[in-house]
Amino acid sequence: MTSAAKPTVVLIEDDSSTQAALVRLLRTHYSVSVFASAEEAQTQLQSWGVPDGPDLILSDYTLPHMSGLEFLMFCREKYPDSVRILLTGHIVSDTLSAALREGVCHRIFLKPWENDVLLLQIQEALQQRSLLKSSRVHEQRSSVDGLTGLFNVRFFQDTFLKEMDRACRHGRPLCLILLDLDQFKHINDLHGHAAGNRALILVAEVLQQSLRAIDLSARFGGDEFALILPDTAGPGGKDVAERIRHRVATRAKEEALELTLSLGVGVWSPQVVKASTEQLKTYCERFFECTDQALYQAKSKGRNQTIVAEFALSPL
Repeated sequence: MTSAAKPTVVLIEDDSSTQAALVRLLRTHYSVSVFASAEEAQTQLQSWGVPDGPDLILSDYTLPHMSGLEFLMFCREKYPDSVRILLTGHIVSDTLSAALREGVCHRIFLKPWENDVLLLQIQEALQQRSLLKSSRVHEQRSSVDGLTGLFNVRFFQDTFLKEMDRACRHGRPLCLILLDLDQFKHINDLHGHAAGNRALILVAEVLQQSLRAIDLSARFGGDEFALILPDTAGPGGKDVAERIRHRVATRAKEEALELTLSLGVGVWSPQVVKASTEQLKTYCERFFECTDQALYQAKSKGRNQTIVAEFALSPL
C-alpha cells in the first residue's frame, strides 16, 4: 500500500441499516469492502492473495452460520497484522474477555456506538498496528538466516514453544517436519561450496513456495531445516513433506544438481493439555526428538523419502 492510499477496511455486517451507517462513517478516511456474511468475506480474502491482509477487519458478533468471533479467529491466524474489532449488541463477558486476552480481537464495541469514539479507537488501533509491525519487521530481520532468508534456530524455538502452547490449550493438531539434504558433503566436496550454497537456496525457495502463511520454515545451520505446521494432522503433514521432496527433486534436475531430501514428520494429535512453561519446553524437546528419530529412519532406510512418527505424550 502506498503512503497516499487509504487504509483498507473489511466490514462484515448482515444488517443493511447498520452496514450503511458504518460505510457512511468510514468511507471518508478508509477504503471499505463490505460483506453480509463471514463466509463471503473469508472466500474473498482468500482469493485476494495479499499476504498482510487488510489494515482493519470490523465484524459484527452475531452473523448467520459463522459468528464474528469465529471469523476473527480465522483472521488472527491468516492475517496477524490486521487490526480486528468486534461489534456486538450483547455482552457475553467471559467469552469476550477471553477473546481480548488471547488476541482474537483488539477492540470490542457495543451497539449503538458513538461515531467519534469509534473513529478515534480505530485510528489508535491502526497506529499501534503500525508500531508493532515495524517492531516485528526489525525482530524478524535479526532472526533470519543470511544465506537462505529463512528464520534461524532462535526464532524457530520461540515459535515452536508458542505453537505447542496453543495446540495444548485448544486441542489443535500440530506437525513438525525436519529435513536435510542427502549426501550434502558430497555436493560440497565434488562441486565446491558455491554449488552447496546454491542447493541450500534452492531448498529454501521450495519451502517458501510450498507453505501457508501460518506455517514457519527455519534453517538450523548446515543442511538442516525445520518446518512448523499449525492446525495440521498427520496426513496433511506427510502430503506437505512429499510435495516438498518432489519439488526439490524436480528443481534440482532442472539445474543439473544431484540433490534429494530425507524428511521426518512428527505428529501431535489433538488433545487438551494443561501445562506450565517448563512442561511445554519438555514437550517440545520430546516432540523434536520424536521427529528427529523419524528423519534418522528416513536416512537409514535409503534416503530420499519421508517417515511419519506419532508423538505420544507420556506423563512427566
